[in-house]
Amino acid sequence: MKAFNIATILCLLLATLGYAQVVQVTDDNVNSLVTSESEWLLEFYAEWCGYCRKFAPKYEEVEDALSDSSVQVGKVDVESSPGLAARFFVQRLPTVVHIKDHQVRVVPHDKTLDLVGLIKREEWQDIKPVNAMTSPFSAVGTLVGFTGRMVKWASSLSPTMMVILMLVLLGVVVILPIYMPKDGDNQAQNDEQATEDTSSVTSARKPEPSSSSTTTKQRKSKRID
Repeated sequence: MKAFNIATILCLLLATLGYAQVVQVTDDNVNSLVTSESEWLLEFYAEWCGYCRKFAPKYEEVEDALSDSSVQVGKVDVESSPGLAARFFVQRLPTVVHIKDHQVRVVPHDKTLDLVGLIKREEWQDIKPVNAMTSPFSAVGTLVGFTGRMVKWASSLSPTMMVILMLVLLGVVVILPIYMPKDGDNQAQNDEQATEDTSSVTSARKPEPSSSSTTTKQRKSKRID
């Protein structure tokens, strides 16, 4: 009996180790995992989402079915990785996206029922990719992701820290313009300097009376006398 229990535990352990695991993708490791050469299926979910919990076993089966392919299967918790949720403009849960060559395609709900076929029959090519300007891997997407992380960080602060942060920002907004030179003042100084430069150039170019002109004037005055 004891030997049977040990054998059962070993079988379960081997089965667990051999079972493919869905990769947990986060704000911190996404750039190192999702490269331009890799192909991914990513599911965005939340622990409180009932539909996500129902979809989880099916998604695990997808990972198991694609374990012999080059496609990697991952998932993103929108609560712990708000930057990624913002970068991918996630609007509903669960959301599944296909990524290849950093081109992102949002998988329609009806196609999530057969994700294995979507990959093996390359049906993802029929889905229009996200615009390059707003892609999660563009400069705009990166900025939106950073904003999402900052909003999540700010929401985790205590009310006292929020008040202090707001006062600091208000002080910067009020005090900074005082020490910044105004455009009108700079323009007046530039005009005044330009006038002075013009006057000096004009004075330097003004001809001095020649000696012959002076002598002629003296002769005329003598003849009159």
